[in-house]
Amino acid sequence: KEKKMSKEISETKMNLNYDVSTYEFLDLDLKLATECLPLKDQEVLILYLMGHTHEDIARLQDVSRSTISKRMKKIVYNLSKLMK
Repeated sequence: KEKKMSKEISETKMNLNYDVSTYEFLDLDLKLATECLPLKDQEVLILYLMGHTHEDIARLQDVSRSTISKRMKKIVYNLSKLMK
């Protein structure tokens, strides 16, 4: 039963969209501010806005979850300065 459940979870995760180019910003100010970020930070932010967890993003970028969490804090800080 556990194997079946983990297989279902894996299949669900495989269906997640990781193509950041498909993300459409609803807020023009956020879009413009995001474009000022380094590309790696843009990708992390957009994946997060698309609904991916820190764990998903970390796995995709082959880094630890704590690295993504720290990067997200830095991104939010930088965006808040840009959008003032």
